[in-house]
Amino acid sequence: MPTAYIALLEFMNLNSFLKCSVNQHNFFFFWSIKLLHIRCSFFFLLQFVGVDPLQAGNVVQLVLVLGLTVGWISTYMFRVSNKDMTYAQQLRDYESKVMEKRLEGLTEAELEALLEQVEEDKSRMASREQQL
Repeated sequence: MPTAYIALLEFMNLNSFLKCSVNQHNFFFFWSIKLLHIRCSFFFLLQFVGVDPLQAGNVVQLVLVLGLTVGWISTYMFRVSNKDMTYAQQLRDYESKVMEKRLEGLTEAELEALLEQVEEDKSRMASREQQL
């Protein structure tokens, strides 16, 4: 690749796309071909049943765009409901790093006191479960 092209990709932060695995490229290629096949098949099917080619093209485009939009929104809603969003993951990572940093800053005495408190809480929770 020319260096100007690589510089442009790095500038646009698209170089991560080049680092995709072969399976990811195959996935995108497969579904691109599959969508093209579906589009063409639907177009020719509409023409076969007697729909005007211009109207058939409009219908195919409308169905394809609406289908992809609804599909994308449904995957988005699924990720939101499972809290699998980028922000939620970043927040979990941040919280764990903050906790690690706090644990690193504790002295031995503070660590032992914290461990005793955790053991005490565990035993208290176990006794509550037994009572229920």
